[in-house]
Formats: sequence, C-alpha cells, structure tokens
Amino acid sequence: MMDKDLHLQPVGTADILRASVVITVATLIGHLIPLVPFLWLTRTLALVLAIILSARVLFGVGMYSALTLVGGWRKNGLKMVVIGLGAAAVGRLFHAIGA
Repeated sequence: MMDKDLHLQPVGTADILRASVVITVATLIGHLIPLVPFLWLTRTLALVLAIILSARVLFGVGMYSALTLVGGWRKNGLKMVVIGLGAAAVGRLFHAIGA
C-alpha cells in the first residue's frame, strides 16, 4: 500500500549515513555562528554581531533554497530572516515574561 499510494522506494544504508552526517555538521555550524562573537567581544557588541551574522546566514540559506528549488531569491531570503529572527524574538518574549 505504501509503495502503491505514496510511491516510496527503499533507502540504502549509505544514503542514510551520508544524510545524517550532513545534517549533523550543518546543525553544528548553524549553532556556532551566533556563538562565536561571544568568545572575543564584549557582551553587547557580541549580541549585535550575533544578530547581524544570524540574519546574513539566514538570508543566504533562503537565497540558496530559492536558487536550487523555486522562488525569488530576495523573497525567500527575507522570509527566512523573518522566520528565524521572529522565532528568536518570540523565545525572548516568553523568557522575559517567565512562561
């Protein structure tokens, strides 16, 4: 039924391993980008730089997805920035109100 309705195909073990390594490395890099400024700069300057770096990287990811898949690169880049920084703002808001 799964093959007939969803047209799913078996996935090889090598593909699963490669995908898991790529996802792990991308996640580590993505988490390190906003943290690196805090290693060398004062707290306020590091925070501003972390936000700027995060926005630039998010825009780049959105632009890349538009170029490799479908859509306008400006629109997708801006959408990714709004979603990423918006999620951070909502998290900060919930932290501030103690929820």
